[in-house]
Amino acid sequence: TGHMGWIGSRLFKQGDLGIDMKNGDNLLYSPLPNADVVYHLAAQSSVENSWEDPVLDSYNLSMTVRLVHRYPYSRIIYTASAATPNSSPYGFSKWAAAEYLKNFHKDYVICTLPNVYGLGSRSVVDLFKNNDEVTIFGDGSAVRDYVHIEDIIRGLVIAQNDPRTHWWIVR
Repeated sequence: TGHMGWIGSRLFKQGDLGIDMKNGDNLLYSPLPNADVVYHLAAQSSVENSWEDPVLDSYNLSMTVRLVHRYPYSRIIYTASAATPNSSPYGFSKWAAAEYLKNFHKDYVICTLPNVYGLGSRSVVDLFKNNDEVTIFGDGSAVRDYVHIEDIIRGLVIAQNDPRTHWWIVR
């Protein structure tokens, strides 16, 4: 799921994954039979939008529930968020989906992603790289982890065969 998003589109360009994407994100409605691995990257991913319309975040949990029941014997690789459950409706929805996966599926990998940057991103890293002056709000003491998109892709590919069930992909 999410093969047309910023991370998903790069992941699915990997030639060695052996993925048949003819159904694309309609996977939930026209499931692929006997999928060995399901990468679950689709999500409502805007923290700002989650405050404006938190109902949209229910998509994050409902899609995970559908995948767990459609693919009971497949390895599901889920991209969770470093956003904490009490930080926003988005953070809560990603946490709830990961908890559902842990409780109701046997073969899963949860990759908790920090802020991802790289070509095509809209991250603060790109803002700093491309400007001589940047306005900082607050006192400047906030700290965040940023990981380059290529490192994220490498980790997601490794997750296909890794026995660990939870990864924190950080610097």
